[in-house]
Amino acid sequence: ARVSPEGKDTIIGYLNSKGNVTLMCGDGTNDVGSLKRAHIGIALSNKPDIRTKKEKKLMMTRREMLQQQQSLMVDMGDACIAAPFTYKYDSIKCVVSILKQGRCTLMSTFQMYKILAINSLMNAYSLSVLYLDGIKAGDTQLVVHS
Repeated sequence: ARVSPEGKDTIIGYLNSKGNVTLMCGDGTNDVGSLKRAHIGIALSNKPDIRTKKEKKLMMTRREMLQQQQSLMVDMGDACIAAPFTYKYDSIKCVVSILKQGRCTLMSTFQMYKILAINSLMNAYSLSVLYLDGIKAGDTQLVVHS
């Protein structure tokens, strides 16, 4: 069903107010408000996804590959500045990739915080043991130790 731009904005706002995480895909022309309001906004280009064509040849010459790479680049005006993500085709295949990359980024951040916490605890323990033995480190030694 077709929805007006104001309707899209209202739907995204309602879902956000209920505590849901929202993702909006659009071309960025009449749904700018929805793309900005959603937690994840993806602006789609109007280029057809040539990767789905079955008649695509398996072997291409080097010149044909270079020409294809240049034609697949996002042209100025194709991307919407309202959306944090831009996909150069008109399909929503990129949603899975964006979600996977987001999860990987979140996991990497959690792992970094765990490593920093363990490192801090180990430093505090080693300095406490040294202090109990009567060894007091100077400022330069503490900087080098860290």
